[in-house]
Amino acid sequence: MNVIYHTCSWLTRSLFTVMYRTTWHGLENIPMQGPLIVASNHVSFFDPPLIGCSAPRDFHYLARETLMGNPFSAWLLPRLNVIGVDREGGKDTKAVRHVLKSLNEGKAMVIFPEGTRSTDGELQQAKAGIGLLACRSRAQVLPVRVFGAHNVYSRKHKIPNARGRIKIVYGKCLQPDEFDPGKGTDERYQVAINRIMGAIKDLKKPNDFAG
Repeated sequence: MNVIYHTCSWLTRSLFTVMYRTTWHGLENIPMQGPLIVASNHVSFFDPPLIGCSAPRDFHYLARETLMGNPFSAWLLPRLNVIGVDREGGKDTKAVRHVLKSLNEGKAMVIFPEGTRSTDGELQQAKAGIGLLACRSRAQVLPVRVFGAHNVYSRKHKIPNARGRIKIVYGKCLQPDEFDPGKGTDERYQVAINRIMGAIKDLKKPNDFAG
């Protein structure tokens, strides 16, 4: 058992619950084992811990190696299931290898198909490369949508807002034949990621949430 990961998850979940009345919906849709791509919209600096802190299994993440540039973060982040990847100069092939290796080991990988945080909180165009990962790995894809976090801590905020409401919604898993149009299909990977993004878009705000 990864004590540090689960301790930090509990602390993070408690903090978000108290400060932002955060609730997590659809946790029962998360498969307890097997390779899994957790595909979410990206609206806030808070997205990675929000998505993982209440999950009933460990989630794994990619991050720039530069975030591990000091001894403390180099020690802590791997214990929080963060994999450092050199993304400078467009070296995405290393990231692809890391994700495929992790999925082959049966891990759950959190991936943001849009690549960067949204400037306005709305869904952006997704990158076809994530479709490649989904098609090659043949992993289930769990669509996730974060509501409200953009108003709390977006890329425009220097510090988080002290108030707000956040909801996380986990949809039903997509099986490979639901998103992969098959070999020989024109723009196969773009079609795949468009279907995945469509599943994210279809996730609705909880009825009691107006944020």
